[in-house]
Amino acid sequence: MRNAILSQSFAASSFLVFSNGILLVYMTAFEISSARIFLYLSMPTLVGAFLQLPFAVVADRFGKKLIGLTGTIFQAVGFGLIAAAGWGSLALRESFLVAGLIVYSFGFTLFAASWFALLSPIVPQSIRGRFFGRMRFCWQLVAIIVTGVCALFLTESSPIGAYQAILGLLTLALIARIWFYLRVPERERSGLGSIRRAWPVLGELLRAEGFASFNAYVFLLMLFTAGCPFLFGLIEKRVMGWGDNRVVWMGNMIMVGSIVGFYLGGKAIDSFGSKRVFLVCHFGFAAVIFLFMGRAFVHHPLHLILIVGALNFLFGLIYATSSIAISTEMMGLIPHHNKSLSTSITMVLMHGGAAMSGLICSSSVKLGLLAEQWTFHGATLYDYDSILLAYGVMIALLVVTLGLVPSVLSKAQWVPRG
Repeated sequence: MRNAILSQSFAASSFLVFSNGILLVYMTAFEISSARIFLYLSMPTLVGAFLQLPFAVVADRFGKKLIGLTGTIFQAVGFGLIAAAGWGSLALRESFLVAGLIVYSFGFTLFAASWFALLSPIVPQSIRGRFFGRMRFCWQLVAIIVTGVCALFLTESSPIGAYQAILGLLTLALIARIWFYLRVPERERSGLGSIRRAWPVLGELLRAEGFASFNAYVFLLMLFTAGCPFLFGLIEKRVMGWGDNRVVWMGNMIMVGSIVGFYLGGKAIDSFGSKRVFLVCHFGFAAVIFLFMGRAFVHHPLHLILIVGALNFLFGLIYATSSIAISTEMMGLIPHHNKSLSTSITMVLMHGGAAMSGLICSSSVKLGLLAEQWTFHGATLYDYDSILLAYGVMIALLVVTLGLVPSVLSKAQWVPRG
């Protein structure tokens, strides 16, 4: 179990660059348009939405560890290509970047398709909540420290080489992670699933009580929340004109909020139940989004930094708390067989919602569907704010969909996402 925690701790910082601002400002240095940045940051979830189920079937059939190991290698190679993109000519940089993102996304999906199923027989049920909570806390803490150190070395407008150095170190961490992953045992051998029986099994899972409705709810929740960190980062960089270092610090505030949310969220679910936690999270998401738009009314620079930092922190806290509730319900609903496939259904819906959230942002900006600037009570707002406004309204309206969440807390334990 220790090797599982170490494996994730070495990998966490690489995945979180997609939301903490490092990869965003790296791509802005390439002068990539906002629409394409939205698309590229959504690449792991987009690939996962389409391929995690097939990969899960293969993992159940041929071995979870083999598929997961292949994924860890792909992640390291892909991240290396992302880091190397800065050395290419201006015409080739984006091509190398996209190639690296695609390879990394394939690896991330391969790994995610088998991870929960690999850990299921390793972690005793009596300590499962504590184990997953400790693992989540450890890798989130490592990511916060790494991002904070990176931000210290960044300036208002850092050279591309500085980001290459950061991404190169994260690539080395992904390579080191392979050694720890190899030491995680595989207690359930291959052959538990069958490619030939995949569709009947999938149909059986979707007909299970509460499973389909819960996954529909997860998809809708991710659709209107997952793109918010991208929007926050682009507003901070391209609207507010903040430097690279400050944008990364704001991304770090999301991660600090997340680690607090994982701790408090688990206790809240045990005390009040997942439905009440979801209800609070819904209104919390909407409040943070509307308040972020309210930054346009703040003109004092220090007050603006404090308010935006606090809102990033709160968003991370709420997002982490809702993810714990999702994981609790998921682990209570999955059957004891075809574990890779059953957990991957929920993960696919999460990835699909997150990917579509990014695509909505990308398409809205690229097609010019929204006014670039608009005013509200004398404050100037932008097309990014229009998307945030739509997300905030839809999240508030989604309160009525809480009826889709089954009451399974008596069967489930607190199991934060590993």
